Amino acid sequence: MRTVTTVSALLTLGSALVAQTASYTTFGAGCPQTAGHIVPKVAATTWGNTGNAWTLGAANQRWQQEIDASEMPNRPYPMTDIKWREDNVNRTNAAHTLTLKILFGSTTLSSSTLTGTFATNATGVQTTVFDGQLSLPAVPGGNQDLSKFDYVAKLRSTYLYIPRPNENFLIEIINTTATALGRWPDAFDGTGTPGSRVYASGNSAALTGTVGLNHMMVLAFGPTGTAAMPVLSATGVPRLGSTFSVDVGGLTATTAAGLILGASKTQYGAFTLPLDLTLAGAPGCSLLASFDVVGGLPVVQGSGKVTFNVPNQPSLAGLIFHNQFFVLDATANAMQLTWSNGGTATVGN
Repeated sequence: MRTVTTVSALLTLGSALVAQTASYTTFGAGCPQTAGHIVPKVAATTWGNTGNAWTLGAANQRWQQEIDASEMPNRPYPMTDIKWREDNVNRTNAAHTLTLKILFGSTTLSSSTLTGTFATNATGVQTTVFDGQLSLPAVPGGNQDLSKFDYVAKLRSTYLYIPRPNENFLIEIINTTATALGRWPDAFDGTGTPGSRVYASGNSAALTGTVGLNHMMVLAFGPTGTAAMPVLSATGVPRLGSTFSVDVGGLTATTAAGLILGASKTQYGAFTLPLDLTLAGAPGCSLLASFDVVGGLPVVQGSGKVTFNVPNQPSLAGLIFHNQFFVLDATANAMQLTWSNGGTATVGN
């Protein structure tokens, strides 16, 4: 799909007449979907202070993790998998297979009130989201990539998380694997950690366990498969009296996008570009062009374009402007947007 606009609106941006040759070049890099919604949120930018062998590294055990609602999405959020990341300590792990049952539900208890009784912690309905064999790959240990979640359990069907007043999220994992080979997923422990756990050897229904208040495994919930990364390119160049288009592709779905037109790729108000968007909810993404003018467009079957009519106006020769696409993707990250690489246009004759 395409949107038609005109370069004349860019006159308000201002530009030195420094070039006469029409050109369009790309720069920077876009960002794909992240691992999903990461908890605790601080884990998107920080390693935990411990590793936790429970759930994936201990045999014949039962485990519950309470996650405070403030850490979960504040909107209905579809979950297709649950992921763990190995911590950044240098431990080598061989490939092996676990037998797990995973349940999602809710609790009215919190990180300060979770008890050692599994049955009473689950105050809401529990849904079995995984039940069977989970194959874990070999990993070398010493993970240094915060976005790398090697251990993935794909849910039997999409689980729709819905935030509700006075309810926190509760995960339960029953591990009936006979032999443990040792895994150390990343975790946080200590005052202020917005979640708590209870764990025990065995898996009987009436089991009670040890409570670990303010202890939380690093987890990610979201889509699996190949991440969709917006790719910006151009068809033609911005020549006086002609048309050219700025294109977006590399996507997998029909959605909506916006195209930024900016006078600068080094400064946006008080901010230096590129601007890291991690704290805004899009880890791994950056704003590459100043947000001076923006236009919307539909993306159908993974692509779209904005077509520009360049007036035959000599004063436009030498005008330089920059572009970047942002694309609506509700499951990509907390910002619900993915971002393309950038482009620089020079109007010529």
